[in-house]
Amino acid sequence: MTDIMTEDNFNNLLKHKSDSIRKDVVETAVANGAEHIAPSLSCIDILTVLYYEIMDVSRTNWEERDRFILSKGHGCYGLYSILADKGILPAESWKNFHKGSFLTGCVERYPEYGLEAS
Repeated sequence: MTDIMTEDNFNNLLKHKSDSIRKDVVETAVANGAEHIAPSLSCIDILTVLYYEIMDVSRTNWEERDRFILSKGHGCYGLYSILADKGILPAESWKNFHKGSFLTGCVERYPEYGLEAS
């Protein structure tokens, strides 16, 4: 058995990550009484490829980092879930948004948490 990562295996990993993020978005949004879930679900595949394959967001204070600006404000739950999964955004803030967290149903600017624009 080899440890070679084939393109199909890699694509399956990204698909599973997208599915996991989708599940997290639905569970967290429902638990918090959030609305507008569909806009987030429709952009999760794109966000997953960007954040897990293309962009370098490993250091939020690095001037040369890649930046992502979400112009689809109600798609923020997918972005929050990914940022929490990557450890950029505190997971508790995502899990408790709408219940005292600084996160809202539209992106607010918090560059230290990977939220570059509002």
